[in-house]
Amino acid sequence: MAGLLLTCEKIMMPECEVELLLVAARQDVEAARQISYWAGRLLAAYEARRQLAGLPPTMVLDAMRRRP
Repeated sequence: MAGLLLTCEKIMMPECEVELLLVAARQDVEAARQISYWAGRLLAAYEARRQLAGLPPTMVLDAMRRRP
């Protein structure tokens, strides 16, 4: 199928270029998945920090001392 031209709205592109675009699209999807994962982790860390900030300092220090 080498050399086959695909058309979409009067745009002609060799098949190899289409394959490269598909590879790039898959990489973009993976990057978006990783960004979403880390955004969730950062949000959880922010929420934990916010909750800790609301506790009395002595309670936080006591909890840290008891940590294994």
